[in-house]
Parts: sequence; structure tokens; C-alpha cells
Amino acid sequence: MTKKHINLILAGLVSVMVCSCNYEEKDLLEGKGVSLIRMQISGPQALAAFDAVKQTRGILTINRDAVSNADLNSTASVDLVFDAAILKAYNDTLTLTDPFLLLPAAAYKVVGFDGGKFTFKPGEAVRELQLTLDPALLDLSASYALPVVIKNASSGYSIGKETNTVLVQVIVKNQYDGNYAANGTRYNYATQGNYLGWNNATNTPNGTTLSTPTFSGATKVSTRGAATVAIHCGNLLDGGFGYMNVTVNADNSVLIESSGETGLANLLPLDDKKSTYDPATKTFYLYYRWKNASGTFRVLQEVLVKN
Repeated sequence: MTKKHINLILAGLVSVMVCSCNYEEKDLLEGKGVSLIRMQISGPQALAAFDAVKQTRGILTINRDAVSNADLNSTASVDLVFDAAILKAYNDTLTLTDPFLLLPAAAYKVVGFDGGKFTFKPGEAVRELQLTLDPALLDLSASYALPVVIKNASSGYSIGKETNTVLVQVIVKNQYDGNYAANGTRYNYATQGNYLGWNNATNTPNGTTLSTPTFSGATKVSTRGAATVAIHCGNLLDGGFGYMNVTVNADNSVLIESSGETGLANLLPLDDKKSTYDPATKTFYLYYRWKNASGTFRVLQEVLVKN
């Protein structure tokens, strides 16, 4: 499952230049264009990540670019609209079995949003659009988005045409999400028949291997659902082989599944060695396998400890 995640840019700057000439203050910006109100975005999509507790976070920055001191020192507002049609149009372009859902209104509240207006006070050039989100009212296995549109600027302002609409994907991070220290061993066999099962006494596999390279390093574990995370496949902790979906069950056993984002389509959990999660130490113990196109058989033993 492929979804574009474009990082949210929260920055803005409006410069007002004032100088003294013949002891009289003059506005050097007067008449130098049109005053605009715009979102500070880098593209049509943005990302806002929340922890799995009720909290308030900024999801967008909205700027007003004033061309005069008079414009800057006025009160200005825009209508803020959450347009579901934008989300539908975006979903129609995707080939997903689980399209984005509109973030339910009961699960969030926009801070300082009064009567449909988003208002700048006199002298205020940058405002952050903040959302109070209650994850308890969401299905964490679903993917949510909030389509945001600004329109109908007041006080002589115009709306930036290229920066008036954005689709904000809202992600709620589950308890397993975070940075981990990973280490493990990849056991390479000439064929699957050379693998003779897992030896619990030594915690290593039996059979004649071609090589047994080890690996270690930092890796990121990312939320995919209420109890599911994406973990890098193989011994490439930067995602060189793509990702696998790892789900922690109620008994702390672990289900490993291949995903559409990995070149290892035949990746499977190891039949005779179960993967587990230890909540006390926040550690994954993973055992899985795959067979290359050439027929070489791989068995992976991997431990991930949350930082």
C-alpha cells in the first residue's frame, strides 16, 4: 500500500520595511503588489502526526503577506472550509483497498475557530492552525485526512491561488511507533531444502548455510494501525528491501506479513519459530524468511529494542 507522505513545513516570514526620510516615516512597501493570505505549504498534501492520547497540535501555518503597514495593522480573516469533495477526488486517483477517510468532526476541534472564520489580529503576520484531537474516537487501523481550504479573504486581501488548498493526512502513532536499535543475523541457504528447522536450544537454525552475515543499527518503526507497524525488511535498516507489516496480538505474539511496498513478495513468518513482543522491555523478536528469484533461501533473526 503506497501513500504519499509529504512532510509539513511550519515556517513563515513577512518583512515590513520602514525608514525615516526628512524626519518623516514612510512606508516603502506601499503599492508594491497585492496583500495575500496563504498557507505555508510545499505541495497539495501535508502530514500531521499525533500521539495516541488527546492533545493539541499545529497542523498548518497560515501567513498573511502584507504590502503595506496599513494592511498589516488591520484585522483580516478568511473562511476556513473542510471540503470532503477534495478528499473524494484524491481517493479517486488512488488504487487502494482502504482509501482515506474524512477525519470525523466529533474527533477534533479547531482551536480559535469562530463562526467559520480564521482571523489575524492587527500586526499578526503568521498564525498556526491548531487541532485538538481525541484518538479514542478514531479507528487506528484506518487512514484519515482533513481537506483544508481558505477562501473569501477580508480587508482587501487576496487568497494565494497555489496555496489555498491542502489535504492533511492525520496519523495517530500507536504505542510501538518510534526509533529502535536493531541487530540480527541473516542465514543464507543455497535452497530451502538446506534449512533443517529452528534449534530452540541454541536459538539458531539448523542446516548448512552459504554465509551468516550480521547487521545492527538504528531503524524507524512506523504506525500502520492500532497494533500494526511497518518495519524494514531484511538486513537493510534503511528500507532497501521495503517494509513488512508487523502486528502485535493480544497475547504479545507477533504476526508478520509481506506488504505491497517490498520487493520480497514471498516474505513469510518462520513456521517453526514464532515472533514475539516483550512489552516490559519494548522489544520485538522477529523470525521470518523469503526465497530470492535465484532460489537462494534466507532466514532472518532480528531483535529491535525501542530507544
